[in-house]
Amino acid sequence: MSRTNEWIRDRLPTEEDADLNGDIQIKVSPYFEAATTDHWSQVAAGVFWRHTRYWNPQQVDRIAALERRIVELERVVSEMIKGPSKRRSLGVL
Repeated sequence: MSRTNEWIRDRLPTEEDADLNGDIQIKVSPYFEAATTDHWSQVAAGVFWRHTRYWNPQQVDRIAALERRIVELERVVSEMIKGPSKRRSLGVL
């Protein structure tokens, strides 16, 4: 991964390159360091872009871990909700 201040042009940004708002920086002019922010999915091929100063590569790992935990908890809740009805249909309750 590149450092925040390096311009990238050899690949398109991915969701992992974006900050928490989904933004990256796009170079406004080839002659100046001026940049604007835009959503990572809006970058065209060949455009100079870089991470924003708010980008944190570890945030992707935390978010992925939280998403996995949510899926796990939803599965448990679903089993808890479905569990009693299965027992009732078997005449257990």
